[in-house]
Amino acid sequence: MKKKVSKKSPEVSMDDPYLCGACAKRLGGTWPDGHCATMHSGICPYCNKKKGLCCIGDYDWPDKNFIDLRD
Repeated sequence: MKKKVSKKSPEVSMDDPYLCGACAKRLGGTWPDGHCATMHSGICPYCNKKKGLCCIGDYDWPDKNFIDLRD
């Protein structure tokens, strides 16, 4: 099932811990400078397209949620 992706109401959760870069950006996530992460191919649960996926904890989020997943 495709999730609604909107800057007004981000729905990023640990229920779907991996997402593509385009969806992360649309949801307000930014990639930390110099950060390296493991990626894998899969179906992004937010856009339903086959892409490279990273864990939500690899991104920085405006509300600082999930940042402890990197530490």
